[in-house]
Amino acid sequence: MLGICERRLAHFSESVQVEQLNMESMPSVLSVSVDAYPISLGLKIGLILSAAALGGGAVAAGAHEQPIQWREAFVTVSSDMAPVKGHDGHFVGMSHQRGFAFYDQGDVATVEVWLTFERAEAKTRYRGYAVYSFEDESTKVGRFSGEGDPVGAQSGDFRFEGGTGLFSGIAGDGSFTGRAFPTDGDIYLDVEGTYSLAQ
Repeated sequence: MLGICERRLAHFSESVQVEQLNMESMPSVLSVSVDAYPISLGLKIGLILSAAALGGGAVAAGAHEQPIQWREAFVTVSSDMAPVKGHDGHFVGMSHQRGFAFYDQGDVATVEVWLTFERAEAKTRYRGYAVYSFEDESTKVGRFSGEGDPVGAQSGDFRFEGGTGLFSGIAGDGSFTGRAFPTDGDIYLDVEGTYSLAQ
């Protein structure tokens, strides 16, 4: 539990100090006291709730903008593509992808992506939606658009559209770069931007 709090509060290391308290070692509390366990449990729960309110996946409380960055990688679950008649080498399609996002604070989220794309020769343009789900059941929802080589460099922009739990009321935007790999569109992206939370 202490490790969870330290990770969640890392963004506030200059103003928050995390310490471990052992109720059973406090001289004012008898070792046989029936209150030791519930008090200790209450302290742990309070500490985790405080950490959640302040930290949580690089989230800081308050409406002012904060920087955020992470790396995500995912594989293609399904993809349909069809040629455009009268336009040689031109295709349109839709893909569903799943993977993971790794945050600087140590949090990990699953990512699910739905996108549509248009491919002409060695260039693919795409847009879609992504949902990030965290261990504590908080979520972030966003939309994105980008372009790149089907088997090479990628770049684009994203915008947060909302969230739940720790990310309720999240707003912000940013950009991403990355790379796609043949032949199924598997991809990794480095993402950075800014966000704010509604007070």
